[in-house]
Amino acid sequence: EPTELYYIFCHELLEKYRNDQRVMHISGTNCQNGIKRGDADYYFSKDINMCGWATWRRAWSQCDINIEGYKSFFSLVQIKNIFSHNAEQFYWLQKFEQAYLGNNDSFEYQWIFTVLSSNAMAITPQNNFVNNLKNPQLNTAKTEDIKELKHPWAVICDVAADRYTFENTYKIDYSYLNFIKNFISSKKFRKMIS
Repeated sequence: EPTELYYIFCHELLEKYRNDQRVMHISGTNCQNGIKRGDADYYFSKDINMCGWATWRRAWSQCDINIEGYKSFFSLVQIKNIFSHNAEQFYWLQKFEQAYLGNNDSFEYQWIFTVLSSNAMAITPQNNFVNNLKNPQLNTAKTEDIKELKHPWAVICDVAADRYTFENTYKIDYSYLNFIKNFISSKKFRKMIS
């Protein structure tokens, strides 16, 4: 459940980035466990967190709900332009493939695919603005007033923050990189999605 501060946060950022095609998603969740990324009140990320979020009509109108662009995305190896680590590439290709095959009942991965395949990013707040209704003990949502947002100096993805999120939230184990690299290049994996 988003806090009232999230709406204030979104209101300003929806206006600021209204016409910026590099930004398609505003998250309300921060998975950095108290680690501050930069000196602004938010940072840019390729982690498209779906727990409390906002977007623009210009972005949502591009949503590839059937992931029709998946095959060309895969065959052109576009995932390598988004994530440099094989473990991340493999993780997301599996999620996108399942969505492409219709094996999920949510639009979550379709939206993430749309944002990432558009070479766009999300805004992630330095503080959590969403309370977890299922696990209230996890609630760390900010409750102090927002005076004036401090903006990042540039629209650049925070790779270290994303790496931390993948390791700690998605539990990607980078020690399996060689296995995953070999699997991604294998004929068996390519056959699975053709």
